[in-house]
Amino acid sequence: MPSVLQICPKPPLPAIDGGCKAMYAITQGLMNNGAQVKILTMSTFKHPFLPGKIPAVFLKKTGIEAVEIDIKIKPKDAFINLFSDKSYNVERFINKDFEQKLIEILTKTSYDSIILEGLYVTPYINILRKYSDAKIIYREHNVEYLLWQRKAKSEKNPVKKSYLRLLAQRLKKYETKILNDVDGIAAITPTDAKLLKRTVPKIPIEFIPFGIDIPENMKPVKPNFSALRLFHIGAMDWFPNMEGIDWFLENVWPKIRQKFPGITLHLAGRAMKKELMQAKIPGVKIYGEVPDALSFMNANDIMIAPLFLGSGMRIKIIEAMALGKPVITTKIGGEGILYENEKNI
Repeated sequence: MPSVLQICPKPPLPAIDGGCKAMYAITQGLMNNGAQVKILTMSTFKHPFLPGKIPAVFLKKTGIEAVEIDIKIKPKDAFINLFSDKSYNVERFINKDFEQKLIEILTKTSYDSIILEGLYVTPYINILRKYSDAKIIYREHNVEYLLWQRKAKSEKNPVKKSYLRLLAQRLKKYETKILNDVDGIAAITPTDAKLLKRTVPKIPIEFIPFGIDIPENMKPVKPNFSALRLFHIGAMDWFPNMEGIDWFLENVWPKIRQKFPGITLHLAGRAMKKELMQAKIPGVKIYGEVPDALSFMNANDIMIAPLFLGSGMRIKIIEAMALGKPVITTKIGGEGILYENEKNI
């Protein structure tokens, strides 16, 4: 039975966003195929470790352990970082307690493979090499520097634009260097796989997509064409989601309501802005965080994903497609998904 250590920047469960779902899918896929998986995760203010909300069988099977770390952006640290050549994005995830827990786990158990879930757990590669002979696999969720490059490009404020460019440059330098230190890369989209093959040509790279299982008891809901329900679901503390919904409500929704007054818009997602929760927008219902994302999607008709920034894959779009929902999105939103325009997106 192969043994795998999965190192995560946030707990896979509860699966409150696409990153969590992608990590959980890897865990379940490995265990379903006979692997013994151990999870070490970071616990942060944004993604705390909540064992009471995780099935007991998952806790037991994975022996999941969490270390609380502070990744909040601190103005003083960010300013001091300007005078170094290091990536502040990555530096925030370096923590002595996490390092000690990792050493403890590696000295106690021998693993065949170690999976690094994203860029922000890669600072610990030196520890992994020192205390383990396991193959190190990098699970790519986003090409991080690309995300920040796009953010810099869209920024109007010249000071912020310069700072975001600096962050993107440092991330690219770090990402290129660190990915040459792993034994293999599992890219989440074919688009990212091609880009990474150009960036780190000597490292084996495979495209391993996100998979989803729709519950057998979830029956497709037929749309009422006289009262269609558009919907969006996504974490509203993620800038691309906030930007996209603000743009849609200001520029698109009034035109839709004018032409199709029977259509309604349903918005869900954690960390919904207070102003949005309290807003009285004709035809718009705002839910905030919902207990079951798939049930919410299934109860509505057409997904909107107005994204202008991003990298990797939009997990929510894959979920909507699996439920048979039409999806309206941008080129960025559909990036990394094998689709045909006006056929399945």
